[in-house]
Amino acid sequence: MPEQYWGDEAFDDGSPVYGSSPQLYIPIEPWSTSPETTTGRSLRVADGTLFDGIQQLANRTDGLATSVRNSGTAGDAVWVVERQNVVSDSDVLMSPSLVPLAGTPDNDTFKHFGVCSHVSGGTLTSAGEDEYYTGVTGYFLIEEKQSAASHRVLLLELSSGSITVLGNQQVQEVDAQHASGNAFDFFPPRELRLTVEDAGGGQQRVRAYRKVFGAREVQLFGGSAFLRTALADGRCGFGIQSRRTSSGGCDSTGACNSFTIRDYAKTGVVFSDSFARTQRIAARGLTDGTTEGRSLAQAWAGDLQTQSGLGTGRWFAGQLLRDTGTAGRAVTGNDVGSPQLTEWPGYMIRQDSSRERAQRLQVTAVRLNQDTNTRTETGVLMRFNVLRTSGGLGMVELRGRNPSTTKRFGYYRTGYAIYIVHDTSATPAWQLEIRHHNGSTSISYEGDVIATADLTSLGLSIGVSFVFDIEIRNFDGTAIGQGGFVSILTKVNATTITPTPAAEYSGVAVVDSYLVDTRSEATTEAGGWGLYHCPDAIGAGDLVGFLDFASLTLTDPPTISPEEQASVTINAETYGATGTLTLTPEATIRESIVTAPTVHRMESGKTQVIARQPRGRRRWECSAVMERADWEALDTLWGSNGAHTPFNWTHPYTGASYVVLFGDDSLTFDEQFVAGGAAIYSVSFTLDEVFAQSTYNPEL
Repeated sequence: MPEQYWGDEAFDDGSPVYGSSPQLYIPIEPWSTSPETTTGRSLRVADGTLFDGIQQLANRTDGLATSVRNSGTAGDAVWVVERQNVVSDSDVLMSPSLVPLAGTPDNDTFKHFGVCSHVSGGTLTSAGEDEYYTGVTGYFLIEEKQSAASHRVLLLELSSGSITVLGNQQVQEVDAQHASGNAFDFFPPRELRLTVEDAGGGQQRVRAYRKVFGAREVQLFGGSAFLRTALADGRCGFGIQSRRTSSGGCDSTGACNSFTIRDYAKTGVVFSDSFARTQRIAARGLTDGTTEGRSLAQAWAGDLQTQSGLGTGRWFAGQLLRDTGTAGRAVTGNDVGSPQLTEWPGYMIRQDSSRERAQRLQVTAVRLNQDTNTRTETGVLMRFNVLRTSGGLGMVELRGRNPSTTKRFGYYRTGYAIYIVHDTSATPAWQLEIRHHNGSTSISYEGDVIATADLTSLGLSIGVSFVFDIEIRNFDGTAIGQGGFVSILTKVNATTITPTPAAEYSGVAVVDSYLVDTRSEATTEAGGWGLYHCPDAIGAGDLVGFLDFASLTLTDPPTISPEEQASVTINAETYGATGTLTLTPEATIRESIVTAPTVHRMESGKTQVIARQPRGRRRWECSAVMERADWEALDTLWGSNGAHTPFNWTHPYTGASYVVLFGDDSLTFDEQFVAGGAAIYSVSFTLDEVFAQSTYNPEL
């Protein structure tokens, strides 16, 4: 993952040359003749995309980027450059590998890997739905396999697609076994590194390095630096060979395990990617080496075309596109067309987003003056995960609504969607909603609206952008940032919004303008983040524009003293009570009133501390002599409920009914045999009263 958080430049660079969809990597075709023959090299390239579906096919769970060609021949290298950073000096490192999918790697398996820096210029080229750069300028360090026993390293300088060879060196393997050209000689280098240093006077020093398995890094081309007329600042990237079957029958694909950009002095990381995506999207039809995949090339899972190869045409389109009419804006809500389905945009996950629990997102959005009577929901996703709907290569559903029922797709999701509703037919017309998804697998599940707020007083209007700022952290009842509850703070145009909890969800409350979710199903762990836009119908044009999206530093949480802390409603302790305990009047029962804090272990395994109560909690110390039938009933109740699930009990003396818990983690008894072989049991245990509703406040 990137080691820093940035605002997403896909929304503000305003340049159409990066394609119609917000991208993390820009596909390039460094030279147009394949194989490249002007210098006698056997290098082959093709426009293509990055893809993670091979990870499932190869049963890989680690981060991995593989290439899929969109044209060309099996084994052509696919090249991309990272879009968001333009460098003046650089230290670029990539770690390549080969992933065998069938058969044994042989001498013909490895073909082509490389890194590049200062890539700029070129022409945006379209081939159907694919877009890539041709005729670029930049430095390219490449290792290619020429023959069974020969690797070659090349350092090329491209100027508008024209090649100048700076360095050309055969690679000597580190041992005789690899150098002899036997079946083990299929390994690519462990690392390739390219550095570009500002030498002053309009010149740059270019150096190249290579590392093999088990060896130290070696500077290539005799340890020399190439002094070159300085190229313009540009982007850095890498190339990996695409999926192919070798002459020996080995089916494999090239892969990039990690990619890092540093400044030349190595004082900091500019960009780092281990391809451990928050939300992976698998394409289908992986038996074909030409299968398309978009998930790693795009900045967002859920944009444009994230799955292909299912029958004819695309599977779904999330439709987060650049606004060709207005620079610095991405738009959604317009049906881009599909031969199979009517599409609703919905869940757009930032592919390289953080998985931290504490998150703060800020999005600037605008409800466009298009189909203004269509209800729209626009906001963010936090601690969010979209799960596969079936095993293996099952799809990940990112559409907003089910085409057949128009109900939201809320199933197979966990986390919070926090958004602003615009609905001219409703009162209020502008409203905040906070929706929680609990991972339900029912296709009819839409998620639970746990809180709302009227935004009428903010004066929001069509065509005028608003800034939506949301923070999510845990909460322990006293301090923000710790504990097992969830706190959410929302602001619109810098105004703090105090939501109203939904009455039907016990355990959701407001504390000092924070919405607090204390329910056992609350999403208390880390997750991804993203954008959310779900309209009631597809627009004839774009419905919503996103002008900016950023992850920001969390604000300092307020210090809430116990005296000022509001009471937080929690789940009723009696929730889930099951079973009944019966004691005869011969039992000995000692009752006491407990006002000290007690611990209630929920059925989910979570622990809630029930603080000192405004009314006393009864505790009964019970002892009884039981015959076998009564003992077995008690033992069965203990085995099913333990000390965590409440049950019903009627006091044998007073006849009063209570809901109680076993107060201890163990059940003590003695077993004796009497005349006739019958058994009697002497049993001792504690019962604690639980309340139908309570509050959490340490000072009560």
